Amino acid sequence: MSTQCSQLLPQVCGVLVDERQLINDTSCYEKLLDWFKSLLNTVPVTQLLEDNPCIIQVFQHVLNVGELDPNLLSFALRLAGIFAGHEVGYKYLQREDIAHNMFGKYTSDLWKDASVRIAWIQGLLSMVQHKQAVSFLSKSVLDVIFNLQMDSSLYVASASNQLVAHIFLSYMKMDLENTECNCVSDWPESAQTIITYLEKSLKSGISFLVSQSIKTLTAVYKGCSNGLAAVLWSHISVLINSLLNQKSVHGSDHLEDLFLCAARFPSISNSESDLWILVALALKSLNPFHSGSLALGILRLQHCPQSVCLQAVCVLLHPFDFILKSSNYHNGHTGLLDELVTDPVEVEKLLITKSSCVSLLCQYLCHLHQLCNMSLMSCVITVLEFCIGHTSGFSARSTLCRNLIGCLRVQRSALDALGALSSCPVLKKSLQASLSWLRSSSATTDSEYWPLTSTFLQDLCPVLKKRLCSPSWEIRDSTLEFLTLLIDSFKECTVFINIVTTSGIPLIVLDLLKDPESYVRASAVSCLGHLLNICPSSEVLQTNTEDIVLRFLDMLSRDTEGFPRRAIMRVFTDWLEQGHMQELKDFEGLFSRILEVTSSDLDWEVKVNALTFAEVFIRQTHDMCNVPSYPRNVNLPSNKTTDSMTEVMQKWNRVGLFDFLFNSLCDCDRPVALRSCNILCSLKTTLPTGELPTGELPTESKPLELYNTEWLESTMKDRSFHVYTNSNGLAQDVWWVADILNKVDLQSLKDYLSKSSGHIHETPQSLLHDIKASLWCLEEHDADCY
Repeated sequence: MSTQCSQLLPQVCGVLVDERQLINDTSCYEKLLDWFKSLLNTVPVTQLLEDNPCIIQVFQHVLNVGELDPNLLSFALRLAGIFAGHEVGYKYLQREDIAHNMFGKYTSDLWKDASVRIAWIQGLLSMVQHKQAVSFLSKSVLDVIFNLQMDSSLYVASASNQLVAHIFLSYMKMDLENTECNCVSDWPESAQTIITYLEKSLKSGISFLVSQSIKTLTAVYKGCSNGLAAVLWSHISVLINSLLNQKSVHGSDHLEDLFLCAARFPSISNSESDLWILVALALKSLNPFHSGSLALGILRLQHCPQSVCLQAVCVLLHPFDFILKSSNYHNGHTGLLDELVTDPVEVEKLLITKSSCVSLLCQYLCHLHQLCNMSLMSCVITVLEFCIGHTSGFSARSTLCRNLIGCLRVQRSALDALGALSSCPVLKKSLQASLSWLRSSSATTDSEYWPLTSTFLQDLCPVLKKRLCSPSWEIRDSTLEFLTLLIDSFKECTVFINIVTTSGIPLIVLDLLKDPESYVRASAVSCLGHLLNICPSSEVLQTNTEDIVLRFLDMLSRDTEGFPRRAIMRVFTDWLEQGHMQELKDFEGLFSRILEVTSSDLDWEVKVNALTFAEVFIRQTHDMCNVPSYPRNVNLPSNKTTDSMTEVMQKWNRVGLFDFLFNSLCDCDRPVALRSCNILCSLKTTLPTGELPTGELPTESKPLELYNTEWLESTMKDRSFHVYTNSNGLAQDVWWVADILNKVDLQSLKDYLSKSSGHIHETPQSLLHDIKASLWCLEEHDADCY
């Protein structure tokens, strides 16, 4: 622990136990617990407790104060459990009479608070990790834990199940050591006590108690050995069989987990085990909701008898068998199944009641594709026919038809199942397959497949036009994405270009810039950008490129969604790299306007894309003005002249590049500031002051110390690049820029920005400061009444 943390911890503990404090944010307790857990990974527990007596003082305060905040007591119980989970920590706390007093008393009024009971359970769960702690668990403690399994709070009851299972496994592991016991009578007495209690619960006939017992046994099976699993199963299988033979199966919603956990042990899941007999019985006895969930789990098992797998399939198909027989369209259809596993009366009862019908069908439809049977498509289509009322007349089971007509929930599940049975959403996969085939079959126009490819492309365009006008935005978006990939793949093919440009598709894409869905607008921008890379806009859009650029610029400043604006900046960058932007009238004015608009954008990704755009411009102006490539190693010899450097910097000044970069460096979004910092670091290496226009740097401009972005932000407010009126004009502007580049500590700023944003806020010192700040101190807010 650092010195600063050692100084802060007593203050934090003092605030926690101060009765005058009002804890507004209880999450500080969770943060402290996490911090202590991490400390114990590096600091011995005795050293931590001895060096920080304030921790023990918190425990003593909790034990001695009458009226106590339940949140503080809960925190202390959990923290004591964490320390006592280490054997030396347990002994240390026992010497101070803390462990026994903390966990041996449960008659306080605070025990009525569910959070305290949960904390007591969690503390014990953390503590019971060694023999010393196990020996603490007397019969009275076990009785309290058993009682908590019936707690009115489901959270407490659930936590107690985990605790009982953990204690049982701890007894078995620590008392038996490496020996194996072949019968329950050889188990430790305390373990036998737990099993006897669970058996009693299974026989109780009380549904909640039976469920709690089953959940505890499931937790045991998640952590036990193969040998222990076999002995335990031989002891409880008779009781499980008895439960399944009852008219109303108690705990049915938890038996599935127990069966599936037990089935992973070789000693239980062999072909001679009675596990599969009980599983088959459960498939018949449980209601369709629970038997369907069990059937799905069974089909995922690797080692399951074929007869049981077939029964599981029959369970999952039973509702669809009923639907096929109920449909007039399939009059005379014998259904899917020759033999039924689940009670048909029970299935029909659920399907003729609307709420259960919808829930059951949605549950089964979600997993239908896992049966990998294409013949099931007719079942799903029949379900959809019921939903849209395409069944003629009314059969004896017309209630089913009434339940499903217009049911959007079942329709969605059926369509999802239909898509899964078809391996994918049909349109998207069809487009992907088409693109893959086109790429492989038409490498050149000399290919033997080219005539077929050409015909295919001509026939494809009407289909794409139809999809681009689809009422579904997902279809419009997928079609635009496909078209963009298609253009990119065939941008060198004259035949393809002619087919697309004469198809009318470009005009539809242009119109989709006004689509109400932002994803579609973004895809339309990207598609249009690729289109104009392969042919002039006047040929395909009946307008010139300048108009398209102005339209994009208008979207960049007005579109309320980030996706289209990001797409526009990617297209502008691509056009700049391709040389198309430079061909526009008043390119410098347009470039300056783009930087001005994006500098005030609220979306950080738009700004990062704009910085990429600016970086491409920097690289290109370097090349045009006979300046070495950007970025450049400063140690390499340079042949640039003063005039060329002046020309470059004057051009950057005219378009407002430095304003944009310096403002971006001060941006509150870290990715933006980092990208700008990287560009400026590279620029600084290419602008050595000795080669700037007017000779030496003025004496007052020589850097005596390096500044941060706060200084830069203040400087940018006080001075502007465009207001100098002295005789040196633009050259003086260059000096001002160079002065900033020399005065700002770019390298330190780059190192700082390169770190994750959490490195500052996740230190222990910051945590303790935050906790102190989050606790409301009454002394600071007391008002003088007189």
